[in-house]
Amino acid sequence: MVVEKLVNFNEEGFIELDDFFEEKDIDRIENLLTKFFLFQASKIAEYKDLSESLKVDSSKKDFEKLSSIHEAMEKDDKEALYQVQKFFPSSQSIREIFNSKFLDLCGGILGVSDTDSLLIDGPGLFVNRPNTERLLY
Repeated sequence: MVVEKLVNFNEEGFIELDDFFEEKDIDRIENLLTKFFLFQASKIAEYKDLSESLKVDSSKKDFEKLSSIHEAMEKDDKEALYQVQKFFPSSQSIREIFNSKFLDLCGGILGVSDTDSLLIDGPGLFVNRPNTERLLY
């Protein structure tokens, strides 16, 4: 069981669980996250043109599109950027990915065998860009 590996937290208090999420789930999260950023950008006049051009640009991968929107919002409109985080818990597609395997892991960490009693707030998104000195998670 995955929980048995949890005794090996690293010095920063993290543990790496290789292959916890399947590659298709990671790709799906990236695709959905990109859609959320493009959706948010399309609602704001300053980003609408960028959003529309990225939507039709088949030469860019999802991560490149996401990065372009994130870059613009990080620089000029952090509140719009933070609003994207609120989309995550409302997305049934994202919630699907955080399934019983995820709940069992959370229960194991917390010592709870009845995962029905777990209250999960999220999932959430925190982006730490290279060389960022603030809000490090």
